[in-house]
Amino acid sequence: MRPRWGVSNLEIAIFCIILLNILLTLYQTRVLAMIVTNSAADLDSKLAQAIQGVMGNVQLEGVEPPNPIQQVIAQLIQQRMKPPSLEVTEITRGDDGKFS
Repeated sequence: MRPRWGVSNLEIAIFCIILLNILLTLYQTRVLAMIVTNSAADLDSKLAQAIQGVMGNVQLEGVEPPNPIQQVIAQLIQQRMKPPSLEVTEITRGDDGKFS
């Protein structure tokens, strides 16, 4: 026997189970996102500490610092690699129709 609106108790139960499943899935997704975010932050800090520890122990033997002439040449090369700035000048017409 069908109820007044044409929906049986079994259909209502199935709908409730599906709704509960969706809500639980959303909750699990949120919890998983929080775990991944916290783990990534923890991994980032541990990786930074490990890199600092390794680089602190590395001794650069036999490597000389660049001399002042090398630094000047490097600055000149960097300046030449920049595109030149363009200046726009306005050319106007005179009363006789010629450009000045």
